[in-house]
Amino acid sequence: MQVARLVGGAGTGKTTELMRVIEAAKNALGGSPFSVGFTSFTRAARAEAVERASAAWNVPAEVLAQDGWFRTVHSIAYRQLGIQKGEILDESKSSAQWVADALKVNVRTIIDDDSGYMRYSGEKSAAAALNAWEQARSRMEPLETTIRRAARLGDPVPSYAVCKQYIDRYESAKRLDHRFDFSDLLARFSGVRFSPEGFEETDPEGELPNGVKAWVMDEQQDASALVDRCCRRLASGPNVQWVYISGDPMQSIFGFGGSDSRFFMSWEVAKERVMPKTWRCPAPVHKLGEACLMRMKRGYWDRKIAPADHDGEVINGGYAEAVVGKLSATEPTLIIARCNYIIDAWSEMLEKKGLPFAKLKAKDRTKIVRASNALWQIEHGQHCSPEDFAVAVELLPATGNMARGAKKMWESQQTLRHWKVVFPSDLEDAGMKPEFADRLRKGEWGGLFYGGERWRAAAKKHGPELASKPMIRVGTIHAAKGMEADTVVLSSTISRRISEAQGIDQDQHDEERRVEYVGVTRARRRLIVATETGADYKMRLPL
Repeated sequence: MQVARLVGGAGTGKTTELMRVIEAAKNALGGSPFSVGFTSFTRAARAEAVERASAAWNVPAEVLAQDGWFRTVHSIAYRQLGIQKGEILDESKSSAQWVADALKVNVRTIIDDDSGYMRYSGEKSAAAALNAWEQARSRMEPLETTIRRAARLGDPVPSYAVCKQYIDRYESAKRLDHRFDFSDLLARFSGVRFSPEGFEETDPEGELPNGVKAWVMDEQQDASALVDRCCRRLASGPNVQWVYISGDPMQSIFGFGGSDSRFFMSWEVAKERVMPKTWRCPAPVHKLGEACLMRMKRGYWDRKIAPADHDGEVINGGYAEAVVGKLSATEPTLIIARCNYIIDAWSEMLEKKGLPFAKLKAKDRTKIVRASNALWQIEHGQHCSPEDFAVAVELLPATGNMARGAKKMWESQQTLRHWKVVFPSDLEDAGMKPEFADRLRKGEWGGLFYGGERWRAAAKKHGPELASKPMIRVGTIHAAKGMEADTVVLSSTISRRISEAQGIDQDQHDEERRVEYVGVTRARRRLIVATETGADYKMRLPL
């Protein structure tokens, strides 16, 4: 079995190159799409690969997704171990209730869409304890090591005794009810057993994927010790002829999940290739990104990537309020920041100016847009689809506004088949009480559900199309990884904890330089660096 490594910097076309490699592998291995496996750590990366391969190979996407081996590492372990749906602890309400019952406090599981790693939220002590346990397993280190690191960096974490108390309760309940979390899947598949003291080797469980002769493993810089162990087991399959690992160590920014690019770079490879040119970042942007990386204390190496040929600029935009004042609703713009609370501040400024915007990866946005469009059409005397009207019914308050059973009625497929379209005159027949129907027809619906008023205000000022698909997007640098825009606004504000942590810990210092690099290199044409009024801590970008 031979291993090759591809290093692709920001905007170098790594994904397109990977699809070329996958296509060549399929042809060389007999033409079957099931002879090639593709792994990633996020559902978004996996979905993009499935979509591209489906179009290139003329194979239905659902066939590749269901029967092929284009999967996240967690999904492969889940499939090969034969875990039943009711046994896995995921983001469902039933899982949240199970965890809360097991710990006797309100805690729920969250799968981080940006990194693919799992974390917990809810009651602070219990959630922090389980987060420490999750990171200890991802890093394959003793729990005490994880707790000491977190305490040194200023993360709120209980004492070892308190953490162990919650962990023992959690693990005992899992054993009794035959439940598994995502780290359990990886541990069983890779052949390890964890305890707060560390781990021990066991026999791996689950068969290796049958028929896969080549693996393409993407975003390997985000692999933790545990994920890397799973990937190496996949590569050890008796039928595997070669493995192609891909990533960029300079874009490793998920240390909170245990990721470490040194695992990616530690594979013994027969050949290595670096993508030679960025097609996204013009010279000024590319130069600033590299300057951020050069401030790392260890691990930087000049990959000799050439900048894009087109013109670009880096602008010191000053305070955020001044930058917002110059933004246009019709110009594609990406606003990114280090922390969520900074994004909230930008969102408030954009809202005050009446600029339509969308938060990156907002899970409820699709429903808000569909419901708002349906009610906008009703308000303006037009008809809407029954599917969109059903979403509006779901979000609108029923008590005092709808006939008994109206919400239940619109959950039914039979109701959707009955209604071809919904006109303003149909609202009473559709389950709305007369007074409420009049309010909807008059446009008095914006404040009835979260996000409705902002959408309606944007639609009145800029039109429903721009309100539904805003040109301005806002989110954290982590959420924006993999994205790009002609104009990028980068907030240089950071939190006190981040500022202090990078001064204490070398790994944290270097990760913040990589975070800066990822933020800077989202820009195709123009990068505007801004800061919030009164910010005490800022990135020290080498402008």
